[in-house]
Amino acid sequence: MKSSAVKGMLIFAAGAATAVLAGGLYSEPIKVGEFHERAVVLIAELEALSPYIGTIEDGRVGIYENPVGACLPPTPPRPNLPKFAVDPYALQKTAYALATVNEALMRGEKAPIFATDKCKPYEKTRY
Repeated sequence: MKSSAVKGMLIFAAGAATAVLAGGLYSEPIKVGEFHERAVVLIAELEALSPYIGTIEDGRVGIYENPVGACLPPTPPRPNLPKFAVDPYALQKTAYALATVNEALMRGEKAPIFATDKCKPYEKTRY
């Protein structure tokens, strides 16, 4: 009798743990408008970080801490971009830098972001 009660408790605990784990895997539903709104905000945040990225090397990201006006050539106006759209190069560069930071954090890197030297005007960096 005791073994069946213990067995039943273990099965119940295993089922409850499975339900808790499965519940954490599913996020709440999202509406199209809410997704669009969050995407526009995120794209704007990524574009704002882009000028600070100086270099991506050895699995780490070097950033400029000083004002970035002298670091990059002035961006020409792009009247052909629709409202809320950003420069694709800036978005791609920032996404790559954030992916690099994420990979470094997954490897246990203590300092995935470092301050790079002061920029040289119009310095070209590649990623």
